[in-house]
Amino acid sequence: MMRRVELPAQALMERAGAAGAANPLDMLRASACEVLLRAARDAQVRRVFEIAFHKCEYVGDAAGIRARQLENQAECLATIEQGIRDCVRKGLLPRAIDPKLAAHGAMAYVSGILYQWILSPESFSLERHAQTLVDTYFRGLATTPPHPRKKAKRSPASARSAA
Repeated sequence: MMRRVELPAQALMERAGAAGAANPLDMLRASACEVLLRAARDAQVRRVFEIAFHKCEYVGDAAGIRARQLENQAECLATIEQGIRDCVRKGLLPRAIDPKLAAHGAMAYVSGILYQWILSPESFSLERHAQTLVDTYFRGLATTPPHPRKKAKRSPASARSAA
């Protein structure tokens, strides 16, 4: 069953490839939202997440599934990271962002939302709030403060002469 359902990272990568020259920030936001909405709207996808998150031990025969997930995750992280790099290069996100960390953050954020919602779907409407949840993450990235400048260490003698 898990092999028949396209993993969210695969959907994200396909969307990224199809977007090509489109706004990379819009592509990232739409892809993250799409992953959440697929889980909310497709019972089979939701069931796969439920099994993967809450009912599966990745040992024995299931070890191959874990390996596939790790490979897919690495590809997805690289795609997200490149999208964030493109956003920074185009001035859509601040230069202070570390694209690799932001990609890990985006993956963890979306996965965490899915994990919590699958555990307790009655706690909130994923379909109704997916866009707001995704926008919250990317607004946070957009407000990343610049890196603080390191102050040069002054020797006691130069500190006294400056005073």
